Amino acid sequence: MSSRHELTTSTFRPEQAELDDARPLVPPGKTMDGLLRATLRALAADPQRLLDVLGPHWPAEKRRGRPPKQPAAE
Repeated sequence: MSSRHELTTSTFRPEQAELDDARPLVPPGKTMDGLLRATLRALAADPQRLLDVLGPHWPAEKRRGRPPKQPAAE
């Protein structure tokens, strides 16, 4: 049976150090979820401005999916 939730989930796995560094900076009374949603809204409202701010912090590209099979050792 498919989910009946209006909002679908999107997951990503930040490094633990990224979370540990960011959590204390989330304003009191706000949540990390809210911060991430606000960031998406800011991107939609003024993409170039936010992308200019994020540019130096953009993570390196990561390979997706399973790692390639290694050839059998000879």
